[in-house]
Amino acid sequence: MVPPSWPMDFDPSLFKKPDGDGGKALMEHMNAHHRPLMDWAIGLLPLGRERILDIGCGGGLSLELLASKYGGSHVTGVDHSADAVEVSLARNAGLVDDGRCRVLEASVSEMPFPEQSFDLVTAFETYFFWPEPVSDIGKASRLVAPGGYIAIVAELRVKPDNQDAVAEYKSVYGMTLLPDGEILGAMGTEGLETEAVHHPGGDWVIYIGRSPAV
Repeated sequence: MVPPSWPMDFDPSLFKKPDGDGGKALMEHMNAHHRPLMDWAIGLLPLGRERILDIGCGGGLSLELLASKYGGSHVTGVDHSADAVEVSLARNAGLVDDGRCRVLEASVSEMPFPEQSFDLVTAFETYFFWPEPVSDIGKASRLVAPGGYIAIVAELRVKPDNQDAVAEYKSVYGMTLLPDGEILGAMGTEGLETEAVHHPGGDWVIYIGRSPAV
């Protein structure tokens, strides 16, 4: 997520769907900007994941980091931007050649996977752009296999003292930021055990849902 005051010459609509040369340049900026957030969140995830899905993979850094943590795993990325798919595939060409990575063009609302297909589902800095955030979080949660996890990561969470910023993100970028309870509730409705972990130094947050083992 980029503060509205950040001096970058990008069309605000590109944050929701990064297309064209401007979108590709933005994805490079976002890879660098979001690296610390991704490192923190991935460091909190449990070991032993083999089938991994990243929703809204953007510039492909998340796929690279997940594959690095989970050696021997297979990572799948989805993004509704064809150019994001292209950039992610290029960044992770070695993993693709090794048969450890694939990237598909798809919307979170209509993902081409059976339920309970993945041991870990992740979404970094993207849920607030989903067409129907609450119902789409539920759909993503249904992809988690028994004993698996979903992790939704954001660098800004809704709090009583930041309502002006939340409204500005909505106005400028079209982001629909949800309170912790709504995100955890959407996971819980699908039978997941949930928690929100807040970074001690700021507003970063990871929403974790675990599907009970059979």
